Amino acid sequence: MHEKIEIRDRDNAEKVEIQNRDYTEGHSRVLVGSGILLFLASLINGFFIHGAALPRLALSAHVLGLISSAMLLGLGSFWPRLNLSRKISALGSILAIYGFCTGWIVYFSAAVLGAGGMFPMLGGRRGIPVVEQFISIGMLTVVLTLFTFGVIVIIGLRAHNKS
Repeated sequence: MHEKIEIRDRDNAEKVEIQNRDYTEGHSRVLVGSGILLFLASLINGFFIHGAALPRLALSAHVLGLISSAMLLGLGSFWPRLNLSRKISALGSILAIYGFCTGWIVYFSAAVLGAGGMFPMLGGRRGIPVVEQFISIGMLTVVLTLFTFGVIVIIGLRAHNKS
């Protein structure tokens, strides 16, 4: 299913198929588990919206966390269907977890620390310059990570269609 290996013996071919499915199912379970943890963290985030320095951004972090957790849960459900090698599958799942979870962490941190300079909905309210810099770098890493992750998923889908 995932790595094309020509085997003449049917019994061995079934064993290879099961081994290939095992690692993607393991990655799938990690994605689902991360999605559940992010969901719970986002729900807890909801209790701190009014206590944050930037409540509107805290609400955005709450909603972003819920949406990101749904994405991780959905990814986990179809991850074994992608035609990816073991290393690329592991890399893709790590990138997804980093991208979606770090996006929530950066938003929530910015809300709590009052660093809203890069968020237009807050009218450019700026926090401490060092904190603003960390938020900017964090958001940049999230964008690059999720873009790379998207390319991996597209490759996995295209390779699946060809086989």
